[in-house]
Amino acid sequence: MTNFYSFPKLLGLVCSILLLSNSTFSQKIDNIIFRDLPQESQLFPRDANNLANIPIAGTIVQNGYSYVSVSFSREGKPFTYAKGVISYPTNSSTGSFTIPNIYIKAEPAEYECNIYLVKGSDSTLLVTRKHLVAGDFYVVNGQSNAYAFNIGNEPYYESNPYIRTFGINMGKDSDTLWTSPSPQVGAWALALQKYIIQNTGIPTCVINGAVPGTSIALHFRDNQNPTNLGTIYGSLLYRIQKAKATNYIRAFIWAQGENDTFEHSTTYPDDFRKLYQSWQIDFPKVEQYIVFQNNVLPLPTLTGASIRNFQRMTPSLFSKTEVFSQIGIETIDGIHHSNQGYFRIASELYKILAPKFYGSQDDPNNHSPNVKRAYFTNSQHTAIALEFPVGTTMIAVPDTIIKSPATGNTVTLGIKDYIYFDNDETKVSTISDISYQGNKVILTFTKPISYTKIDYLPARYYTNDFQKFMGPCLRSKNYVNACSFYDLAIDHENTAPITNPTLGAQVLYYNQGKLYWNQVDRAISTVLEVEQADGYHVITTLDASVTVWNLSNLLPNTVYKYRIKAISATATSDYVYVTLTTPAMLVTPKLEGSQVAINQNRVTWNDILGTSKYVLERATGLGVFEKVGEFASNVTSYVDGGIKLGNSYTYRLKAYGVLTESEAAIVAIIVKNELSVPTISLTSVYSSANGVSVVSLSWKSITGATNYSLERKQSDKASQIITNLDNSQTSYKEQNLLPATTYVYRIKAVGVLTESKYDSIIVLTPNVLATPNLTVDENLGNKTLSIRWNAIAGATSYQLTRTIAGSTESLKANVSATSMIDSAFVQKANYTYTVQAFGINTESAIATKTFVTSLILANEPLAVESLVYPNPCSEFMSIRLPYVTSGKVEIIDIQGSILKTLDFKNQELLELSVQNLPAGMYITRVQTTKANWVTKMKVVH
Repeated sequence: MTNFYSFPKLLGLVCSILLLSNSTFSQKIDNIIFRDLPQESQLFPRDANNLANIPIAGTIVQNGYSYVSVSFSREGKPFTYAKGVISYPTNSSTGSFTIPNIYIKAEPAEYECNIYLVKGSDSTLLVTRKHLVAGDFYVVNGQSNAYAFNIGNEPYYESNPYIRTFGINMGKDSDTLWTSPSPQVGAWALALQKYIIQNTGIPTCVINGAVPGTSIALHFRDNQNPTNLGTIYGSLLYRIQKAKATNYIRAFIWAQGENDTFEHSTTYPDDFRKLYQSWQIDFPKVEQYIVFQNNVLPLPTLTGASIRNFQRMTPSLFSKTEVFSQIGIETIDGIHHSNQGYFRIASELYKILAPKFYGSQDDPNNHSPNVKRAYFTNSQHTAIALEFPVGTTMIAVPDTIIKSPATGNTVTLGIKDYIYFDNDETKVSTISDISYQGNKVILTFTKPISYTKIDYLPARYYTNDFQKFMGPCLRSKNYVNACSFYDLAIDHENTAPITNPTLGAQVLYYNQGKLYWNQVDRAISTVLEVEQADGYHVITTLDASVTVWNLSNLLPNTVYKYRIKAISATATSDYVYVTLTTPAMLVTPKLEGSQVAINQNRVTWNDILGTSKYVLERATGLGVFEKVGEFASNVTSYVDGGIKLGNSYTYRLKAYGVLTESEAAIVAIIVKNELSVPTISLTSVYSSANGVSVVSLSWKSITGATNYSLERKQSDKASQIITNLDNSQTSYKEQNLLPATTYVYRIKAVGVLTESKYDSIIVLTPNVLATPNLTVDENLGNKTLSIRWNAIAGATSYQLTRTIAGSTESLKANVSATSMIDSAFVQKANYTYTVQAFGINTESAIATKTFVTSLILANEPLAVESLVYPNPCSEFMSIRLPYVTSGKVEIIDIQGSILKTLDFKNQELLELSVQNLPAGMYITRVQTTKANWVTKMKVVH
């Protein structure tokens, strides 16, 4: 065997080193003893949120200081700042501090921190730590194929700042340095780190404790001194503890067994159990163990097949364990791999680890196919089925035709050449056909066989043509080679044990889930059980065709353990177990609400961690809840418009996260009652002569009102608020309106967060009356003035006024007639008359007439009785004027009504017919430009 060095010599060298281990891992800087302090280039373990906590804590041995602070930068840019107050006990000069809640992200980025000691306004830089990252820990142990360094003088280096290791394999206790990657991490471990950072962006640290040429016993734990640096186990444990990785190991990879094979060990299974129990003590939180299955080795030994078979069976014997087959991977010397082979190992390991730790989709065909059982497919025993895990697709493997470098012979190698029976490689049977049916490989023989056990691959491989195993190998469709097997019983089809089902669990919601499994060949029923305080209890027994069971009414944040077994007519499978953990419910939001406007309620709630959305519902009164909104996780309030006064509203809010929710938070809001309606009435309306209408309104006072909102609408125009009046006012007068126009007024009372309904009234403003047409005439005979005007439609009365220039005498009279005789006669005077028509709530413009009275001459006769003849008269009357003149003659009855009028021009003698006048007394009035003559006349018939 090459590239192995003597472990006893190494052990002696290590044991000669003085050990100065400090179990507290504390560090003193200045006056501070740090219990927790980042180290240069340290990798911190990430949590489920992809964050790593950076603990900083310690003790200061001098009083008077305020706090310790830390500033972090990310890739040279400021990131965060935190501080821890120094707490001094009473009468003590020694204080302590902790800087909590500092997290960095697991990503391809380096962080740096500066730590300061602060007194008052002064600060002192204590220490700087650079190149800090967050990520995952992996541990590798075993012998040369785990060490994998400089095999065949082919060292492998990988330069990447996010690939880390800690200390040197089998180093001194003072070796506690974080380094970017050491070649001694090993070729495939370094390549695995490279694949992880390239594909996921997560930094990693691999601690490799493998030592070439060592048997499993040399890896045992010193129970008296577990961290004994003179042991392989103690050296590895010490480095893991110093790296603070003990509880954060993602995968522990064990690649060992060659030495025990060469030494013909018969205790390997018990030795491995002993070592595994030690791992459980010192590494209790390893998430995954991976055990390498040895290659087919070329050295003469009969234990190779049995040790490989135990390695194949470790997943069924030890929890959290998976087997990884090295068989068929490219090698150089039959024992170790070339770097190319190690890179293939790294690639296949990554495909196993990535679904578990980095969220990729798992594929059974990426795992080393591990045979589950073998059985005859017929009663003639001419065919055997090799059954692999469900989901695995086995594919045809062509024969390998290769020329021997040793003899020059051309050799054909096939799967059929590697099938043996009853643990004896001389017992073979001619295989006529190998077929591949999903997860089964069917071997068909030329004649019946009577063997009871079957083996795949020899215990060792060494021929004249080839000194190393050349394949081919059984493999999955992803070209992952199968594990070899040995001493596998061949079951008869009718009595063979049935395959164990593969049980899975899926959380559907915080209180719901489902179990699912594959349908098992020959099974007729499936029994499903759940663990309770006093053991497992049957949930149900199902027909074998049923492969899903839904779980309901689960408790949140609870671990449930289930198991299942398949039952056939003649056999029962083993129990298969699965654990389902329901998510915790989200914290119930604190919901608050109030009425914020007449038609609005506002509800608010606090931000709930883990929420992806909020759903808000509302019920009116005693009604049912209806959804009013769905809000993003950063929204914490809602304004509900369109509410109605006098109603009560109940709001219900839930926070929803990934597969979970909160309890409902409820708040009730009673909206203020509606105010009473103010009854509006018309106090008055009037249209003035100037064409402007005035409206006066009033309403009753409303209790609770702070003001009144009055609106007006004209014709087809929109309503508009014309005024807001305080609660002391109950009337309003509006001027400058249009006559003959319809207005609609409405009013509501407004209070604090409340109001009334509207009350309205329709107002038609009256039209302005037409202006009267005014005339004035004088009667010189009886010294009177006659005033007349036309009747105005809609008028109910008229107001007449008269003033005489230079006189204090005036007249103001309200009349219903359209004429009036004014007896206040002043000669040669300016008379001004006005008349205005009045109707219901309206009036006309004022009509004005100015009139100048005549001058009565002193030498003119004032009566012409002697000139009127005959008097009395019956048919005609004659009037002899004193001279030729022009004017008119009027016959007036004793009521003052003018009955006849005759205009004349340049006449002295006038004749008038009185035949149509009733008998009686009349006044004859002659009016000229110079004089008036009046006389009485009697008509007889």
